[in-house]
Amino acid sequence: MKKFLLLLVLFASFLMVSCGEKDSAINIPKTVLYEQNPIVFAKSFIAHVRGTHNKRLYSRFLYSEQRDSLDREDAIALVKFSNAFVENDLLFTVIDELEMELTSQEGNSVLVTYTLPKPIALSDVYTHLSSKTQNWICKKGQITLKKDNERWGVAEHWLVGEEPTSMQK
Repeated sequence: MKKFLLLLVLFASFLMVSCGEKDSAINIPKTVLYEQNPIVFAKSFIAHVRGTHNKRLYSRFLYSEQRDSLDREDAIALVKFSNAFVENDLLFTVIDELEMELTSQEGNSVLVTYTLPKPIALSDVYTHLSSKTQNWICKKGQITLKKDNERWGVAEHWLVGEEPTSMQK
């Protein structure tokens, strides 16, 4: 019986290693979390952080300072956490159509800007908008990434809203 259990444990260990090392808490390959290309990392953030609001999943993609704010349950960090899933649910439906580019790089920080294939109503994403911005639209978004040692982390993410009249000019 002991030999059987030992073999079972060894077989399970073999399967875990042969299937690739994953973050056991959230089942994401470490290659995703340690991706060095900022645009690929930003797309992975969109692809993985969607659906069910999972705080642990979201925090794995964050830059250390933002992760600390989320752990302290800082009000702004909690709003960003909530918004991320709504933003990314929408973005994932058009992920292959997003035109992403690095628009600035400074030290350990890069800004990834993307253009949406068609404008969307800002209120479809951010339900807590004031009446002044209720009918704004967005055509693009941005993700700021910062490097922690060997890996990128999301420092900021948002869709850029603009007044509808500015689109017509």
